[in-house]
Amino acid sequence: MIKVSPKFVAIYIAALLMLPCSQALAEELTVLVYHDIVANPGDDAYAISRSAFVEQMDYLEANGYRPISLQQLNRIYKKQEEMPKKAILLTFDDGLTSYAKFVVPVLKTYGFPSVLSIVSGWADNKDIPQEYRGKLLNWNDLRNIKNSELVELISHTHELHTNIRLNPQGNFAPAGVTRVYSPTMKQYEPERVFRQRIAQDLKNSSERFKKELGIEPIGIAWPYGRYDNVMAVEARLLGMQFQLTLDDGPNYYKNLPVLNRIMIMRDTGINDFISDLKYEPLRNRTHQFAEITLDEFIGKNQEQSENILSEMLDKIERLEANTIIVSPVTKDGSKAFFPTSHMKTAADIMNRINHQLNNRLGIRHIFLRLSGNFEFTKDESILNDMSRLAWFNGVVFDGIDNENMNTIRKVIEYYHPKSSFGFYGEPQKASDYDFIILPVNASESGDEIRDRILKATGLPTKLFVQVKGGDRDDSDLPRVLDMIKNLGIKHYGVAYKNDMAKETLAVFGG
Repeated sequence: MIKVSPKFVAIYIAALLMLPCSQALAEELTVLVYHDIVANPGDDAYAISRSAFVEQMDYLEANGYRPISLQQLNRIYKKQEEMPKKAILLTFDDGLTSYAKFVVPVLKTYGFPSVLSIVSGWADNKDIPQEYRGKLLNWNDLRNIKNSELVELISHTHELHTNIRLNPQGNFAPAGVTRVYSPTMKQYEPERVFRQRIAQDLKNSSERFKKELGIEPIGIAWPYGRYDNVMAVEARLLGMQFQLTLDDGPNYYKNLPVLNRIMIMRDTGINDFISDLKYEPLRNRTHQFAEITLDEFIGKNQEQSENILSEMLDKIERLEANTIIVSPVTKDGSKAFFPTSHMKTAADIMNRINHQLNNRLGIRHIFLRLSGNFEFTKDESILNDMSRLAWFNGVVFDGIDNENMNTIRKVIEYYHPKSSFGFYGEPQKASDYDFIILPVNASESGDEIRDRILKATGLPTKLFVQVKGGDRDDSDLPRVLDMIKNLGIKHYGVAYKNDMAKETLAVFGG
């Protein structure tokens, strides 16, 4: 049992939370993404060795993988042909010189097509990052390779492959999804201005492709894999139909034209590569949850807030949490932790915290817990402000009626495509959720607990059982946990009152 007593942390250890539903393998497409291919890898985590790259291509050829092009995928999308078995798409981001000098000749020997995404502003020699100076293809280089039937060039935006200011605290985040914060005006970029900025950037990219290469890109690889429906709509208006992301999981016909991709890194050995192709890391992933409330930040100055945040992050890191549930409003539901003109703001802190969780701790899964007694869940304007100003992956619903849940889903999925949705309790229609956390009380009779769990095990979604005890020494807990194990439940945990903070601490294990 983990023993800890933070004021704002509750831990949930769980497994296989986001495993996608199985579908026909005949429809499956795996997409890989590479960056630099070098003779001798150094400190760059995104640069793999030439020998490793050749070994990976050898494996694909020897094991019957069928690399396809985006043009072929477009025909599949239009139902003009079927997805080949073991189909795979090879993509390369950023337009590094190693693509023309090494990748194209190597792939030609196999007859493998590939896709290269270009930041058109960099090809114009504008605002090139220090680490890429002298290492990028220019328009002349790109003209020399574009006529190869095995090479497809797509957009990687014009100037969005950078970071811009996210919040008053001075964090920077991807320009494509961030509503920039102005410290002089002390306000966030209006949605109208954001859309204009995105539309103009993508238009600039498309026009540079037409002028320099005589082509219109059929797709776009979103910088850092981050995107929302504002960006997707503007890209499709320009003919950039396929949207390449860094989301998890295999690709199926019904998900097109959005494509998930597997990142190949410097430390991806051949065994890791084979495992990635089978999506084993995803299928075997465990999720250790920490749930945090933000009331501690109310009324604090910046120095005090930073001290609280540092302590919180340190505790989460020590507990090895990799998935976080955040409450976006105060415990009484009266104030928000994000700026909105439709509700009082307790502190503009949530986007700062989510950013630090992601960038400092590398936490990729952040959920917001929305409770039915929070009036803001009924106001679409507040939901829009919440969703567009902070990064997160989905929601855990707690006591919200179906009508409001549908509204919330639409708003969140607009700004955060492919969000996951969970339910705390016993939903009327479990198939609407990706996972369920089922709370039971240790004080309940064995028959009551057994009946509730057996009823829940028949639900078509992932199930986690949370056993609530009165305190750490609750004598009923061992009996209930034994019963849960005997029922074959793999994912369960204990919740009890923390002596110091009077908060709930829960541990899920298998």
